[in-house]
Amino acid sequence: MKLTYKSYSLPFVHPFTISKGTKTHQPGLFVELDFNGLKGYGEAPAIAYYDIPVEKMIADIEAKKMLI
Repeated sequence: MKLTYKSYSLPFVHPFTISKGTKTHQPGLFVELDFNGLKGYGEAPAIAYYDIPVEKMIADIEAKKMLI
């Protein structure tokens, strides 16, 4: 089984503003899992209010990669 991932930053066409601030892009992570040619894909956005940045998602993947 092979696991790959790639971080990205999705720019917004227009800034998004709420009471907690303004965002101009959305960081996220693409994930691909390959098992004997069968592939599955996933995507996850970083969530600031839960304190889950892309770097933490990558660290979690790397910490558990040996379980695959």
